[in-house]
Amino acid sequence: SNQPWVASLVRRGDGFKPNTADTHEAAVAYLASCYPSLTFVTWWLNGADDVVKYKKWEKAGENSRHITIGRPGDTEAVAAAIQQTPLDPNHFLLGPEMPDVPDVSSTKVRTLLRARDDRALTDMLHPAVMAWCYENSPYQPR
Repeated sequence: SNQPWVASLVRRGDGFKPNTADTHEAAVAYLASCYPSLTFVTWWLNGADDVVKYKKWEKAGENSRHITIGRPGDTEAVAAAIQQTPLDPNHFLLGPEMPDVPDVSSTKVRTLLRARDDRALTDMLHPAVMAWCYENSPYQPR
C-alpha cells in the first residue's frame, strides 16, 4: 500500500499460519510503535459467504469486531441471523452488496495463486496486487 499506516506481515519457514493471533498482534504492535499517540482497533473484514459458513456474528464483541461485505446469495442469511441476535453496531456491521464490483473470492484467489493461473487472476486482481501476492503471500505455488 502507499499508505504508511497499512501494514502487512509475512513470514515463511517458521510454522507461521496467516490470519492468526500472532500475525494480528505483531501488526498491531508494529503500528503502535510507529504511531504511539494513536489507539488501534481491529475490525475483521469478511464476505457474507464466509460469515455464514462460520457464523461469525456469534463471535462479534468488544474484542472481535466484524465488517461483513454483502455477497449475492448470502447477504440475506447474515441479515436474518443478526435480526435474531442482538448485536452492537460497534462490534458488527453488514455492508451492502456491490453489484458493480467483480465478485472476488479470497478462497478462489488463493487457489489460483497456487496454480499460477495468471489469466484467471487478471480478472480478479489489479496487476500490482497480483505481483505482490506472488512475491509476498504465503499462498505460493507448490
